[in-house]
Amino acid sequence: MEKHTIESLDQLVHVLLHPVALSKATPEQLTDWLATSIKLKESLRRQLFLDTLYSKSEEEIELLIERHQMIVASMLNLLFNYQFHESITGHAKQFYQQVATQLEDIIVFLKKDFNRFFNVDLNIPFPIRLREGLELKRQWKMIIKTMPGSETNSSVMNILERLITGLLKYKEEIPATYYQVAYLKNLMKGITDHFSNTCHYGYTSLTELLISWNFNDAVFIHQTCAHIRMIMEMEDSVVCRIEFLKTCYKEMSQLLEINAVPFYATQLAAQKAVLDWISHELEHLESSAVAVERVVVNEDNKIQTSVSVQVLALFTRLFKDSGIYTNTNITEILTAVSSLFSTPRQLEISVFHLQNKYYQIDEGTKRKVIDLLMSMAQLCKKL
Repeated sequence: MEKHTIESLDQLVHVLLHPVALSKATPEQLTDWLATSIKLKESLRRQLFLDTLYSKSEEEIELLIERHQMIVASMLNLLFNYQFHESITGHAKQFYQQVATQLEDIIVFLKKDFNRFFNVDLNIPFPIRLREGLELKRQWKMIIKTMPGSETNSSVMNILERLITGLLKYKEEIPATYYQVAYLKNLMKGITDHFSNTCHYGYTSLTELLISWNFNDAVFIHQTCAHIRMIMEMEDSVVCRIEFLKTCYKEMSQLLEINAVPFYATQLAAQKAVLDWISHELEHLESSAVAVERVVVNEDNKIQTSVSVQVLALFTRLFKDSGIYTNTNITEILTAVSSLFSTPRQLEISVFHLQNKYYQIDEGTKRKVIDLLMSMAQLCKKL
């Protein structure tokens, strides 16, 4: 059975180009091996087109491209490590780099011609990663020169610099995917635009920009929450702290998401992580605060409803937006509604829970309210 081109290329790298074998090779053999790698590269390109042409499903094509990605990355990593062998001289290193160029051409080809099937969640090969890391480091140094030196910016910058510096360390225990490298390159441009006043999104801080970019690094999220807590604790009363957190929640939820996929694809999105933390803090403050001003109504005197908190919140929103409720302070309205009404599932409605549903309205709730309004309109005609 004829060997597949990728297997022939893999054997060339693992056997003939091993440092021990290379140290005994003649200049003619090196020239021949380089020519072989070029021929195999071109053959692989043709073979892949044929293989994908006759594949029965997209799943098969996806698996085929992923397999080639992984094998080529493995060969590139191997050639990279070969260069540090004690028997390898400067001329041999140059030869390895020439062969590696052919393998990188395959990566470029896979990404360009099979972009839809290219797995960006695979780890990027060491030599490409090192080169991209050096370019990011250069861009980062330029950004540092123009960035305002506030304490918050400095701490965020340290986190970003740690990630960029990590790309320059070619250790398997510090992985970096194609997506993460591309993400950081785009983020550098976003930060540059932000501090050069060419960004039109109006972010008030570097932290807001990173949250919009879905930068969900654990240290960054922890630091952001710690900063919010520090400012919150400067408020004198529990009431003021609750109002501060509610304002933070509203502002954070209104940030435009630039990047749908977070930096760490398997972890919670940045905005959601911070909003969840604020929600927990609010729930804790509201449940433990005895000094918070609220309308006190005996539970027996509450108006019992047959609707959910989501529906109640949307009716409240409609009453406010249509001018039926004329209070200018929305918090006062929500406090009164939460105190006066109950739902089948919640006798005590949290003001924050009601406020959350007031601003975040799903399609199912809209349809339910429309049905109720139509029913009410029919009843009104019969009166």
